[in-house]
Amino acid sequence: FVRNVTLGGVVASILEETDSVVVVEAGHGLAGNVTIVLTSDTGATVTLIDGFEYAAIGVIDQVKPGSGQIGTQVVINGTGLRGAGSEVVRVTLDGIDGIIVSESDSEITILAGRGNLSTIAGSTVVFADTGARTTKQSSWSYLEEGVIQSVQPSVGQ
Repeated sequence: FVRNVTLGGVVASILEETDSVVVVEAGHGLAGNVTIVLTSDTGATVTLIDGFEYAAIGVIDQVKPGSGQIGTQVVINGTGLRGAGSEVVRVTLDGIDGIIVSESDSEITILAGRGNLSTIAGSTVVFADTGARTTKQSSWSYLEEGVIQSVQPSVGQ
């Protein structure tokens, strides 16, 4: 059994393991090529030099507007939002999924999902097809949804 996997000296979480495949989730490391080291429960090691490349960590610079309700168009600007992958597959605002309208490595437009009134700003999280997550803390608040109380006149043309 594999006891430990490191990517450039950073411990990775083992998600799945068979006799021929080990699936891990990389910890945070500095951008660049790194050596992979697998250590078995007996202490034996297997090494692959330059076996993995850490991409630069994505950054969310701006979430505009910073508050809204269901259907609000939200634009997220930053760098590396695709997490070294080919697309953004999910975006959450304060834990609620938005609908992706368009996406690139530097800008994402979404429509906010239905959320409860926020008293404290929550996080914006971008999920890439590589499994990478980019987060901006305290960047989105849900406002109370508007209510139509009456219409005058209620009939017309």
